[in-house]
Amino acid sequence: MPRALALLIAALFALALFPAPGLASPASQTVSDPSKYFPDDAALPAGFVHMAQGDDQLRRPEMRGAARQYVRQNPEVAPDDITLLRIQIFTGADLATTQDIYGELTESSMSEGFWLTSAAGTVGDEAMTGTLPIGSDGRGEGEIATVVFRQGNVAVGVEWMDYEGLPNLENALDVARTIANQLP
Repeated sequence: MPRALALLIAALFALALFPAPGLASPASQTVSDPSKYFPDDAALPAGFVHMAQGDDQLRRPEMRGAARQYVRQNPEVAPDDITLLRIQIFTGADLATTQDIYGELTESSMSEGFWLTSAAGTVGDEAMTGTLPIGSDGRGEGEIATVVFRQGNVAVGVEWMDYEGLPNLENALDVARTIANQLP
């Protein structure tokens, strides 16, 4: 897993373990399962396969989170070439909690070097997009494109990792819109 992705996950788990004061919700509130919002295989871009070993889950009284990783083999580029797709979905007990989760997702991305810009009107109620160069594998420079958005009480992060110069951000936005279309 690239360093930026590992640190983003670590930051989100730290937020969950040590929430800011006032984030706790009454136990009577229920938080929906984020797993139900992941796209099924037919809705993913062609060739992607779910890698269950990359899955993570997080549960707290006021929020739930889930992350899944997908991989696509690109043998036309090289026998070992792949494209990675990582999707993180968080559900909050209320709008304020979900807005805080969205804020933590964007802050974590920016602290890792993503240059995020507002993507208002592209997906969800609020959204940010950005890219991060990740170096070379000898065949070309890599890049991670990210889309972070909130729609109602659901916050989502989509990361697409491939070579620079490919439509990585557009591909990440397409996946984000697919997810947004199935959210309440």
